[in-house]
Amino acid sequence: MTSAINDAIPVAGTLIDATAIRNNFVTAKSEVSALQTAKLAANGTVNPSANQPMAGFKHTGVAAASAAGQYIEYTQAYGLLSLGKSSIVNGNFIINQRNVSGTVTLAAGVYGHDRWKAGAGGCTYTFTATNGITTVTITAGSLMQIIRTTDVPIGLNTCVLSWTGTAQGRFGVGSYGASGLTATVSYAPLTVEFGTGTLSLVQLEIGSVATPYEQRHYTIEQLLCQQFYRVIRADFIYQPVAAGYLNTTTTAAFLLSFPIMRLPPVVTLTGWQLEVNFGTRVAISSVATSFISREGCLIIATVAAQTANLHCNLVSTAAGSTIIFDAEL
Repeated sequence: MTSAINDAIPVAGTLIDATAIRNNFVTAKSEVSALQTAKLAANGTVNPSANQPMAGFKHTGVAAASAAGQYIEYTQAYGLLSLGKSSIVNGNFIINQRNVSGTVTLAAGVYGHDRWKAGAGGCTYTFTATNGITTVTITAGSLMQIIRTTDVPIGLNTCVLSWTGTAQGRFGVGSYGASGLTATVSYAPLTVEFGTGTLSLVQLEIGSVATPYEQRHYTIEQLLCQQFYRVIRADFIYQPVAAGYLNTTTTAAFLLSFPIMRLPPVVTLTGWQLEVNFGTRVAISSVATSFISREGCLIIATVAAQTANLHCNLVSTAAGSTIIFDAEL
């Protein structure tokens, strides 16, 4: 805004023109009044009449949007645009297919909650759930997750590891530290590890600033876990899980299918028997698996002598019988 108040500025050694000086004050008052009218008032009573350039600066201290027509602040935008942003699986420890409980004591490399296993010195922890948030308290050793390559951000990126709790964490070859650790991550398997203390809401994402924890749908989190480990657990005695036939007098064959896993798993059966012709139940002396793929396997059960070519089912001997498919890292 160009000002007119410089007209008739007094010069040394000359008489002051009172009228001109008065006119300057009047002009200045008018210009100040115009500026006050044009500015953006803090109380929101004045609307802008043109675009407002920010010259590279930011709006700071803004509140979260709560209605249509309001612009959203950073964490709201990042949460909307970054679904699937975290490379950690089961960061809220909500999936527990192994049914660990109480004080969990793990030898080195043994898994507790899905995708979480003991570090080189083993691990001892307890856990509690409040309002949907599971908090793990590590009392000895360390708890770790290995992120497979295809779940690590592609390229070469700065990533930030965040969590809630007192435990110190690290990822890659970095040192232990508090939540908010950053490091450059390449497209390769990545280890995340935590020492003693409390731990919940673990997240690893691209960037140098941690954003709010991303809560994935329970079913999605479970499916992510089941890429690595899956269990069929009988809910009642004599529960059938597969149909087959006696391919010889002492063996029965069953084809068992399951949702795709990351690799062909190791299959372990505990607590199963044959039900021949929907009636006679026969104990299984041994079980072998073959033709194991990422989506199914052939089960050969050895039994006492039977009549060949009869139909049979694989049924549980009790509630809690399991078939485990293990493709963990």
